Amino acid sequence: MQIVSIKWQKQDDKFTSGIMAWDEKRTRLEFLQIQSGERVSWQVTGPRMCIGFANHEAMQVPCPDHARASIGARCKSCDAADFYSSCVRCTGNTCLATPERWETCRITDYVVYLAIFGDSILKVGVSTENRLFTRWVEQGADFGVILERVTGGKLARQIESKIGKLEGIAKQVRSQRKVVMLFKSPDRKSAKELVHAFLKNNGLLNEYPEYMIIPLSKYYAFPNIKRNPYSLFTMRNNSRNLRIVGEVVGMKGSLLITDISHSYQIVDLKGIIGYDLNINESISVEAQSSLEEFF
Repeated sequence: MQIVSIKWQKQDDKFTSGIMAWDEKRTRLEFLQIQSGERVSWQVTGPRMCIGFANHEAMQVPCPDHARASIGARCKSCDAADFYSSCVRCTGNTCLATPERWETCRITDYVVYLAIFGDSILKVGVSTENRLFTRWVEQGADFGVILERVTGGKLARQIESKIGKLEGIAKQVRSQRKVVMLFKSPDRKSAKELVHAFLKNNGLLNEYPEYMIIPLSKYYAFPNIKRNPYSLFTMRNNSRNLRIVGEVVGMKGSLLITDISHSYQIVDLKGIIGYDLNINESISVEAQSSLEEFF
C-alpha cells in the first residue's frame, strides 16, 4: 500500500494517530491506526510516487498516470489539479484558487494562531476554526495560542504573513528541531512568558490582549522518557528502503518513536509519504473515502 498522509483523528476529547494509505489496488483509502505498546515491523520502499490529488468534493483521487513524485509527494499534473494546493502556498496577496474554492474560503471562519514547541520555539499559522486542535496536534505542538479569529482565508493569511516577518517567530519548524524539543515541554507559566515576551517585543500586546494559551500534551499519550539523544530517520528521494521496527512508544505530530531493546528510533512519517509500506505484523485497518476533514 502507498502512504498518502499522516492523520490524527479526533473522537470526543481524544485523538488517535495513524497513516492514510491507498490499498493495493489504489481504489480506496485506509486508515492504519498506530497504538502505543504494539509491535511493528514495517518495510518502507521507494521510489516515491505521486499520491494523487483532492478534487473539488474533497475526495482523494489516485494519480491517473501513476507518475513519480516531483513536487512534494505529487507529480506536476496532480499538484495543479489539487483543490487545496494553491491555499497551502497562499500569502493573502493574489488568490490562485478556483472560483469554487475561493467562494468557500471567503465565507469560512479561520484562526490565526501560535504553536509552541518545547521551551523556545514559536510558530505562526492559520487553520479553519473546526480543525484548530487537530492542526496543532498534527504538528506536535506543546501549546496552542489563539491570537485572532477572522472570516475569510485571504485576511487570515495576510495576518499570518505579517506576524511571520517579526523577530522571534517561525513559519516552519523542521523535524530536526522538533526532535531536539521533543522532551523539553514547557509548563503553562513558561509558555505564557514566551508568548508575552514575543508580543511585547514586537509591540503587539495591545493588539492581542486576550490571547488564549491551550495545553496539548494530554492528546499525545506520550510517556516521560529520560534517555536521549535519539536518532531521526527519514526517507530521501533517492532512498530505496527504510525499516521501522520495535514497540511503539508513542507519536507526537508526525514523529513516531519506537523502542528497540531500550534504544529508540524516531521516524518522521511525513518523510515517507508517497512511498510503499509493507506490514509484516497485523494492524487495525479502517476504510476511509474522503479527505474533507483534513482541510
